Amino acid sequence: MSTNVVVLAQARTGSNLLCNVFAMLSPCRDLNEVFLSPSALPPMLHNVKWFSNSDVPPFPHHYFFNLSEKIYLFNYLRVNDYPSLLSYITQHPAEIMDLLDKIIPVTKIIKILDYQMESADLEFLFQRKNTKFVLLERSNKLEQFVSHETSKKIDKWINVDTSNVKIHVDRTEFTNFVNSSTAWYEKIRTRLASEGHNFLEINYERDLNHDNLDPVVLKVKDWLATQDIDTDFRYTDIQYKKQNLSPMSEKISNFDEISDIFDILSNSS
Repeated sequence: MSTNVVVLAQARTGSNLLCNVFAMLSPCRDLNEVFLSPSALPPMLHNVKWFSNSDVPPFPHHYFFNLSEKIYLFNYLRVNDYPSLLSYITQHPAEIMDLLDKIIPVTKIIKILDYQMESADLEFLFQRKNTKFVLLERSNKLEQFVSHETSKKIDKWINVDTSNVKIHVDRTEFTNFVNSSTAWYEKIRTRLASEGHNFLEINYERDLNHDNLDPVVLKVKDWLATQDIDTDFRYTDIQYKKQNLSPMSEKISNFDEISDIFDILSNSS
């Protein structure tokens, strides 16, 4: 049975970049957000045809199925449009994982964000012997929060320079975000430990250096080896880049009002 590596993360923690790192190792296949909730699809995708010349839909959650895999999924599941396929995948995740193990018999990388664990019944993943876990977290919660609010404001999530977009940070909203994020990561760590999973922890600030990914590639490769997954380097272009290059003092419109929060988080990261 092939192995699945599940990247557990929250939005704006570098999860696309990390999946891209896994894709640099052969024979890993990055399937990204297989369990994307249909409700998260923008209207423009409701009538997307999968049999066009374009293999990448115009939204950030790519599906890296080749043409034969797409045809197989549509025929086997008896669906004929993209939202219907997503609905089936979300409603029958265990069946889909068994199916993907058959048609993609290599190490599959699957990203699951926190909200997706609520919208799909993914508890079965913790019990699967062929499933390994990576937990990705961002230490600087203020930067994560601002990044998330920026993307919501402009409705663009990848490869867009947002340095000139200013954000007003509501102290209460930010505090609630930090508390919720901290609680979610504590819950996931406890669950993985209780199930005896030898999971890999990746930290955005420590490990994901956009200018030099060699250390994290080696870290991932070494961890995969401990899971009896042998890999070879497969140098590919990195598809994702850092979106905000401005300091928080310029990014946050009310920075002076909340600068004490920023100082505390900067010192603790």
